[in-house]
Amino acid sequence: MSTDSLRQSAILGQALEDELVIDAHMHINRYHNFFMPSAEITDLIANAKRLGIKRLFASSMLAIRNDAIAGNQEVLDAHHNYPGLFEPYLVVKPNYPDEILAILELSSKFSIRQFKLHDDANGYPYDHKNYFPLYEYCN
Repeated sequence: MSTDSLRQSAILGQALEDELVIDAHMHINRYHNFFMPSAEITDLIANAKRLGIKRLFASSMLAIRNDAIAGNQEVLDAHHNYPGLFEPYLVVKPNYPDEILAILELSSKFSIRQFKLHDDANGYPYDHKNYFPLYEYCN
């Protein structure tokens, strides 16, 4: 598809049916710093389908903010409800090292290989020892 055709499709609000469009960085739920008029998973899925997005990779703002266990469960539920379309990033927070092994078990159980690390939100540098279980698992 030419650049002009892509532009015209966007102007007309047409889905990009003949293109492979992947959203590799999205979030579900709200966060006070981001304008997200509709962060519910059903709305995100509907918008993705309307635009012709074929795959979505997302993490949970709840997991990034403060509750990795509940937030990761949200993205796993979305993965279950929208197979082939929705792929989760599991959030690992070094602030809670006791939770990391449970998150890695979820990864193994559901064959999830994507992780979200967010240094600014955690206050731990990426070379902190609390990340090591994740790095060893990924290796």
